[in-house]
Amino acid sequence: MNEELEEFLLHFVEYLNQVGERGFAVVVEGKRDKQALERLGVHVPILTKASCGSMGTLLEQLLHYRGFIPLFDLDSEGQRLTRQLCGLASKRGIRAELGPRSMLLDRAKHLPATIQGLQRLGPRGRL
Repeated sequence: MNEELEEFLLHFVEYLNQVGERGFAVVVEGKRDKQALERLGVHVPILTKASCGSMGTLLEQLLHYRGFIPLFDLDSEGQRLTRQLCGLASKRGIRAELGPRSMLLDRAKHLPATIQGLQRLGPRGRL
């Protein structure tokens, strides 16, 4: 794997953990995305849209945190979900931290389109 990309992933995971320590949860689409982030070393609460069932239920869960980090896939559906969740959360006073998603989008041409795919970039599946 490209050394620069590996270093990026290490910093990305570190950043997620730092933001998480400030009371933020990460939100992903499904359990495989959650498992991939955990294997990479993310140790903050990770909520899945799939396990919540609806955006309303997900928003209720997010009320227990200072805010959230949306990490839906980097495709058009992921962009749609991010816009939808951020818009609904804003109306309820729930803060979205978009920095980590922007970090991924800045490197999108070098990364898989799915959050689940990130784990394959780490040495032996973990960083």
